[in-house]
Amino acid sequence: MNPKIQDYSEKLRSYLHPLPSAEQDEITQEIESHLLEGIQHGKPIDELIVKLGEPKELAKGYVGEYYLKQKSTRPSFLFRKTVFFATTSMTSPVVTVFLGGVSFSFAIAAIAILLAGLMHTFGASIPFQFGPYEVPRFLSLIVALGFAALAGKVSVYFYKKLQIYFQSVQKRYRRLFLAKSHPSASSKAQES
Repeated sequence: MNPKIQDYSEKLRSYLHPLPSAEQDEITQEIESHLLEGIQHGKPIDELIVKLGEPKELAKGYVGEYYLKQKSTRPSFLFRKTVFFATTSMTSPVVTVFLGGVSFSFAIAAIAILLAGLMHTFGASIPFQFGPYEVPRFLSLIVALGFAALAGKVSVYFYKKLQIYFQSVQKRYRRLFLAKSHPSASSKAQES
């Protein structure tokens, strides 16, 4: 194999470390195949590598796509996914922290409201009031359910907005890859 292709492939693989080994193998084989095909069509290897861009940037597109496809709700996975997207551009930390923070805060608020309503219903001396009005014990659970549902809906709304933002970041990286490696494919992707 061409030493430049091997070097590019090794660098790319090192940036694909968040992905499972099988995915890393598939991606590096795809890129190696793309480069070898370009050489067979008479294109210089340096030109092909320049068109692909830096291995780190190319890997970001693949890693972003992987994170978006995964439906895991494990906290450790969500944390890695959030950190990845928070570090992809200059505005990402602000957007990710804001949307994720608001979503998380409202989820915690929903749980706290529900717990306070339950505790108040069963006799705990927790002040459960809205403005100057004390909620009667027999209504505490109903009021708590209503406000917890409202806070939960706000949490889900911001979580969905965060997912949409993640998808837009991943699409930008994918378009960047398409534009560099297949100019005609990128114009088709932008049309759709």
